[in-house]
Amino acid sequence: MCLQPLVQINNIFGNTLGNTQQFTGSVSVTGSLTVNGVMSLNNDGTYGSAYKTLGFTGNTNGSHRIFAGTSDDMFFAAATGRGLDFRVSGSANSSLYIAATGAATFSGTLAVNNEGIIINRSAGNGYLIFQTGGTDVGSIYSNTGGGIRLRNATSDVLTIASTGVATFSGSLRVGGAEGNFLIDSYTTTKIGVRSWTNIAGTTNNFFVQLIVQIIIMVL
Repeated sequence: MCLQPLVQINNIFGNTLGNTQQFTGSVSVTGSLTVNGVMSLNNDGTYGSAYKTLGFTGNTNGSHRIFAGTSDDMFFAAATGRGLDFRVSGSANSSLYIAATGAATFSGTLAVNNEGIIINRSAGNGYLIFQTGGTDVGSIYSNTGGGIRLRNATSDVLTIASTGVATFSGSLRVGGAEGNFLIDSYTTTKIGVRSWTNIAGTTNNFFVQLIVQIIIMVL
């Protein structure tokens, strides 16, 4: 079969081209281009000629398509009742899945601002990590049993059990460095409630340890 010269091909466009046709150079299409009766390149069927669309199952809202305008964003649209599934590195599994409800599920770590906030789930525990310069500076963990742990860079500072019981790893202080209220260990066998005010550089401590001990004895 002898192919017609390229200069004459414009005469047969609009009709069906059989077999496999090979073009060298660019192809300019005026109007729409449809492949396999479904996939199309065209003006968007919903938003008009200002938006160009690559349609997979149609070119209007309710179909799978990608469209963009010269003065607008790029839009990835799933068909009615369908979601968006993003896969990377040749994987058959989702890295990010956005369901038809709008709920987004990440299969790995979610990093915000490249490192500032990391959200993940590991070994039954969910966690939120805050970083500076790639180094952990604090985090919030959820325990398998339903509790919450607040951590500094290396260890727990506050644990709240599922029952609501809160355990502090150090002192409990209310207020600032001066004129505050502090609950901490007084000796190895006693606890104290202490308040103080720094007057002219002198710290005055007042322990109501005895009251606490009396309450404990009564209880």
